[in-house]
Amino acid sequence: MLEQELESKKYNVFVNIAKVFKYDFIAAIRVFLPICGILIIMGLVNGILVGRYDTEPGTTGSFMTGLCIFLYFMIWIITSIVTHIGIYLRFRNSMVSSEAYLNMTLPVTMFEHISGRALSGLALCIIFTLSGIASIGLFAIRGYSYIAANWGYIADKFNNVMYELNMNAFQFWLEISIVVITSYLFYISVWFIINAIGHLVSKGRTLVKVILFFFLSGVPQNVLQIFSFRLLNADQPLLLVPSFIVAIILAELIFAGIYFTITGLILRYRLSVE
Repeated sequence: MLEQELESKKYNVFVNIAKVFKYDFIAAIRVFLPICGILIIMGLVNGILVGRYDTEPGTTGSFMTGLCIFLYFMIWIITSIVTHIGIYLRFRNSMVSSEAYLNMTLPVTMFEHISGRALSGLALCIIFTLSGIASIGLFAIRGYSYIAANWGYIADKFNNVMYELNMNAFQFWLEISIVVITSYLFYISVWFIINAIGHLVSKGRTLVKVILFFFLSGVPQNVLQIFSFRLLNADQPLLLVPSFIVAIILAELIFAGIYFTITGLILRYRLSVE
């Protein structure tokens, strides 16, 4: 009895998940921090530049303002793509490629491997999101005077929306935050499963992964589309209907769980590393 108790104390699932998370996060953050830094700096630079030019149509200032805004949003798109590709490459290298042989010798279960790396990817996405919010705040630095002058009007409009949705501001932002987090988890699970399935194929691996990405990432949307037909007569836009938000969260969590489970089974029983 005492031996079993000592064994249970020695082995802790959460400690192992935390260790996997720590090493994967440290390895990835070295690449992600410069990306987040670029996003924040470009938000500040473009925010300053946009306010310096005359925005009258047809003037050079109008052209420069449009160019700054275009470049800023291009940087947004590029950094977002790089973030997701980085998560994809981290999992590929650590679990089905160059680092896999070493990682598979560690005293860690497949569940702990996948959980730790999924949490690491989620943390990176959250850091990217917070950096994006800071970047937008800096980009809109010239518009703060307008926001301050019209704050009463903006607050009234927001309160009216909250009243129609029958929720308070805390509930609204909490639901939005949960939707964002579950969406990130879902896409992380997609990156994981296409790596696991793709590396079982010897030829045309890239093509298989591309097809899998579009198919697997589109499944929850198709399920939600069927569900949305019942809400077409709602007075509010679908994305503001509470039951539809709950449906989004549940669909993404369910499919993320399925994809993570399939990934674990493939890597455990049919691992094919390069």
